[in-house]
Amino acid sequence: IKIENKILIALLTITLFSDVIFSSSKMLFISLDISKFLYKTLFSKWTNFYNDYSGKNVFTSEIGRTKSWEWIHCLDELVKPYEDSNGNIQNIVVHLGYNEIAGCNNTLTSEILESHIVALLDKIHSRYNDTNIYYFGIGVSSYFDTISDKKQRSEEVDALTKAYAEKKSWLTFIDTNDIVQQYLNEHAGYTKSSFYKDNTHPKNENYSYFVDSLASAGCVIYEK
Repeated sequence: IKIENKILIALLTITLFSDVIFSSSKMLFISLDISKFLYKTLFSKWTNFYNDYSGKNVFTSEIGRTKSWEWIHCLDELVKPYEDSNGNIQNIVVHLGYNEIAGCNNTLTSEILESHIVALLDKIHSRYNDTNIYYFGIGVSSYFDTISDKKQRSEEVDALTKAYAEKKSWLTFIDTNDIVQQYLNEHAGYTKSSFYKDNTHPKNENYSYFVDSLASAGCVIYEK
């Protein structure tokens, strides 16, 4: 299937959006002018997605129980069908969630985990040189706040990935922790856990903060 004259944004997430903690499903959202979202868990409970992107040309698909290095092997199947007639995609949005950390062996250092994420981002860029890639950091959920080593690992991996992104004109890092902090700034007296429905996945109404942060980062998703 070819979708003509579209921009594709792919948002890859690994845990913030799935139905089962650490058993996340990645989803693919396609919005007009072909903007593609690939993600695993963090966004899979985003049941208002089509309302939040009302009027946009958006589709979803998902693959469960995967991590960033596994996505490399199925990237063509998830992205290529949505290229425009010239084989291009305008935007790809990626989120790699808590599964990247919680599901890993503790022998994997933060540097190794970051290298897996970067390998995926680099592969996307090598395939689509003119595509703008937006990457949501893993972030520290209220659940991770209770596990010091997971919290530290998430912070370290995000810091490394952010530093990498700052050197790449095609890659924009969006801090997931900043999104949660914005919510707290607007809701005096609330705790971080109030942002989440289960200490890991945001409440459905709070996914709008991700929509706004993506738009603020310059990502344009066109009307149908």
